[in-house]
Amino acid sequence: MTEITRSKRIVADLPSLPDSVVTRDGASFDPRSDMWRVASLTLGTQSYNFARFDKLGGETMRKLKLGLLWHLQNNSFSHAFNLYQRFRAFYDEQLSAMDDVSDVVQLGDIIGYRAKLNEKTEWKLGVLRILIEDLHKLGLGIASEEVLGFLQNATIRGNIKGTSIRTRNPNAGAFSDTDLLSIQSALNDAFAEGKIDLYHFAASWLFLAYGPRPIQIVALKESDLIVSEDDGNTMYALRMPRAKQRGKGIRDSFKTRYCSKQVAQLLEMVIRSNKRRREHLGIEGDGDWPMFMSAEKGPLLGLEYHMTSFQIGRALINVVGKITGLNTNSKRFRITLAQRAVDDGKDKYTVAELLDHSDTQNVGVYYEASPSMVLRLDRHLAMEMA
Repeated sequence: MTEITRSKRIVADLPSLPDSVVTRDGASFDPRSDMWRVASLTLGTQSYNFARFDKLGGETMRKLKLGLLWHLQNNSFSHAFNLYQRFRAFYDEQLSAMDDVSDVVQLGDIIGYRAKLNEKTEWKLGVLRILIEDLHKLGLGIASEEVLGFLQNATIRGNIKGTSIRTRNPNAGAFSDTDLLSIQSALNDAFAEGKIDLYHFAASWLFLAYGPRPIQIVALKESDLIVSEDDGNTMYALRMPRAKQRGKGIRDSFKTRYCSKQVAQLLEMVIRSNKRRREHLGIEGDGDWPMFMSAEKGPLLGLEYHMTSFQIGRALINVVGKITGLNTNSKRFRITLAQRAVDDGKDKYTVAELLDHSDTQNVGVYYEASPSMVLRLDRHLAMEMA
């Protein structure tokens, strides 16, 4: 059997690509094309360009598509797109200059790529390892046994995290009490003077109150504001989409949070504004409308008219940063929520709950940065010495 005949047989044995698929975010596209244009609630519409991989054989190309398709259907868009980007970078560095077409990633390719990375960028090989190992587990292996053995036993430095938290970085870490007062005053003044619109004002207060990820804000719907009456008193709660749970859709699970009267009334203003906006745009129906509406109907099933997290995150940086003069982004509000809870003596389980983490493995860094820990140790040591 010739090599060409063998290659055609292997490709024929692989599962075929369907003419249409729907991602976990609800985007529909044709995966048979070599150019995927995939919409998401996180990054908007992004391109997966498989035509650039002209040094990959048909077998490897099909496996790569099937693997990334599995991630788009089962994991977050951000994760799937990150895997694609890291493979693209590896291909450009190691495979694009090959003379012949290859169907197998060899050990020399991986070692050569690792040699071009440094302590700060070695995490990229770690992401590539995830893709290669996942493809192997799915029966879509594109790497030799030597590569699999090497990656399984290799110690790869991860992306350095938590530095701004540990060092209490004033420009990237938690906001100080003075910063928070400044942000709140600046927001209120700017809204009263008409310098920022209702959406930006309300979204900023949600970041202040809950420290959410941007995807949680844009996934909110008007029905997530829960209003109840008790002995003439109006009570509010907010169903916050968890959005980043493995294997689940953006609105498959929720955490119900207490909602203060001030924030709730602000969201009620947003809902009334949305109704007027739909009437102005001629949008009809009694759908489950988003809390923060886009002016255009998007392609995501069940998430039409939702803004993207990139849009809401960029607005936070540009609008709030401009009126306060501070470096503002969603991560800093999130860090602030956790750090203030730790400084107030909350345990790891409470902090993990506030951050909507499924476990406590990522909250330890906040305790490393807490000066209150020093005071508690001082008190304990004083009693021991006494």
